[in-house]
Amino acid sequence: MTTLEAHGQAHGQAHDHRSTAASPHEHGWVVESGHTVSTGRILYVRCAGCGVRRVDQQDDRRRPPVALSRETAR
Repeated sequence: MTTLEAHGQAHGQAHDHRSTAASPHEHGWVVESGHTVSTGRILYVRCAGCGVRRVDQQDDRRRPPVALSRETAR
């Protein structure tokens, strides 16, 4: 699975990641790791531009993940 597929962008679904005051840009999330849980997958993602990290949950691989945590600095 590519990062684009993991974030639902491979099928033309745009992701609207709001920036924080600490990182005033649109984040480009890269999946660093993940694991399967009973409700889908937990993804540990990092912004390729600024290094901010976040935890996402993806209930269905055909749909984009949803943020479970807030963005945290490196």
